[in-house]
Amino acid sequence: MRCATLRSTSRSAHGQVVDARHGPVSHGTPASTRPSVAPAISEVDRLKRRLQREREARREAEAIAERTTRTLYAEIASRTRELESLVAMGRELAIALDSHGLADVIARHAAQAVGFDECGIYTWERDEDAVITAGYYPTAKRDLLDDRYELAEYPETRRVLMARMPSVIDSVDPKADSAEVGFLHKHGGSLMFQIPMVVNGRSIGTVELLAKSGSRSTNGSSRSRRRWPTRPG
Repeated sequence: MRCATLRSTSRSAHGQVVDARHGPVSHGTPASTRPSVAPAISEVDRLKRRLQREREARREAEAIAERTTRTLYAEIASRTRELESLVAMGRELAIALDSHGLADVIARHAAQAVGFDECGIYTWERDEDAVITAGYYPTAKRDLLDDRYELAEYPETRRVLMARMPSVIDSVDPKADSAEVGFLHKHGGSLMFQIPMVVNGRSIGTVELLAKSGSRSTNGSSRSRRRWPTRPG
């Protein structure tokens, strides 16, 4: 009877214990308790996909920023005719600017012609490396302006005068001239165009158009980007 109740076992040819009813008897770690590498591989793949998505998003953001900047400067460079008469008037009168009244009128017409909120007319004292405030619109804000600005403190304005090329200052651009951004903030502006006044191939001053913070996307500001010439004179 004892033999009938005992589990019949034998050894296979390779020395493995074989249960007659259930097959080979395993003495190793059960498969269900062995550590699996599948979850770790899956986590690595997930991280790789995430990093790839982040790289693609960063490249797309950089591409958008570059296209926006190129479009802005292309628009400025592509439209020159609409304000030619105004710029010509400014050239002729700038030489004789000896009163704030005359320059204020020019500043008002310039601002209204392109739909900006404010406009300043500045004459260049080349030998003194400074610009003088000749006119401003609106005239009520004259008290907030200095009569004289040293170009050593405003290198971007000096570059505009020397190169006879316009400049766009955006207050949210981290690369913008900090002095010009400070000037914008002081006057509640967010966008400023600096355009050189050129007579007989020589810069004699600048026209500076300023858009307020609340009106950066107005039609007037957008139109001006298309209309203003890149090299007056």
